[in-house]
Amino acid sequence: MHKSKLIIFMIVSLFLINLLCSAQSEEFVYSLKINYFGGEISEENLRLVEGNPPDRLVQPEEGYTLKVISFKGDVLNSFKFEIQLTQSYEPPEEWFDEEGNQIYFPDEIEEHIEEEVSLTLIIPYYKTAQSIEIYNAGNELVLSSDVSKYSTCNQDNICGSNEDTKNCPYDCKQFDLNLTKITPNFYWIMGIIVIVAIVILTILHKFRKRRRKKHHKD
Repeated sequence: MHKSKLIIFMIVSLFLINLLCSAQSEEFVYSLKINYFGGEISEENLRLVEGNPPDRLVQPEEGYTLKVISFKGDVLNSFKFEIQLTQSYEPPEEWFDEEGNQIYFPDEIEEHIEEEVSLTLIIPYYKTAQSIEIYNAGNELVLSSDVSKYSTCNQDNICGSNEDTKNCPYDCKQFDLNLTKITPNFYWIMGIIVIVAIVILTILHKFRKRRRKKHHKD
């Protein structure tokens, strides 16, 4: 049974390697840099980077609303954010003593209103996302950014060349044996079937061999 134990060990090892690779998969987010000028918002830069999005447990009641939209038109994620245009005036050094304690307190603090502001938003990544949309307080669309080039599943019911059962179960069925599109899961399944078949055949062969030896002795 030495060969059978070796084959079983190989099966277990393959499963462990697969689980390890899944556990070490990288997390990605959209990094969207926008520019505010004269009441209008424009896109400065959009990238897909490694990282984790903020939890955003606390959001402003008013302001802009960002939505991640799928190829089917579903809202995958939505949150509110503000653009701070008012900047507090930085107090001069003479307001503080040598130890850094503030010794002068003016009646009013001067504030400066910026005309142009840049802001980078960190947004959760979705493999079925088609666009990122930003709406103003009046629910009017002020910016739409295409993120389809970063997506792995376009939800068109066709298993494309870059889609498989893992990254696009919407389009690629688990047991759809399309000869023009063989997914990685297909190789895993076939490999396991072959290994199990070898184990069974090895056990049956040794069992028959023992029966023959016993029959000759009798």
